Amino acid sequence: MQPNSEYMQTERVKKKVLVAGAAGFIGSHLCDRLIKEEYEELCLDNCYTGNMVNIEHLLHHSRFTFVEHDVIQPYHVSPSDQRIVP
Repeated sequence: MQPNSEYMQTERVKKKVLVAGAAGFIGSHLCDRLIKEEYEELCLDNCYTGNMVNIEHLLHHSRFTFVEHDVIQPYHVSPSDQRIVP
């Protein structure tokens, strides 16, 4: 079954992703790439080894959300946050 190309041309499919370790070297480069590919990002980092300087340029981007959080603890996305949860 092939995707409906007419639909794909008229409707943009929102792609959402969670990036853990977003302020680190690899995580920040991944965040840059995902923004370029039009993903909507929820990014978590406790900044223990990462550095906010790595993602400073993304903080005001409309598709980028940063939360300082240690992933050792559970993280719950609220259904009221329509930017992240469909």
